[in-house]
Amino acid sequence: MVNVVGRIQAQARLQVEVNRVSQTIQADEKKLKGLNNALAHAKSDAFVEEWARVRARWGRDGETVVVPPASGEVARLWWEDFLR
Repeated sequence: MVNVVGRIQAQARLQVEVNRVSQTIQADEKKLKGLNNALAHAKSDAFVEEWARVRARWGRDGETVVVPPASGEVARLWWEDFLR
């Protein structure tokens, strides 16, 4: 009788572990899917265009890129230099 109870308890512990590992796998698969989507976006032309215009502040041929100063103090100095 003790052997049967021990087996039932062991089976219950194993089932809890299986459920925990299954949840971990599902969370990791969801994270992997998100990372694959982010990688696909990073490889796209749309991302390159966005990066070039926003981060690098580049323009296309024929465009004039205007970069405003970052803060009020910098703006004041920038305008003073510009008006000299």
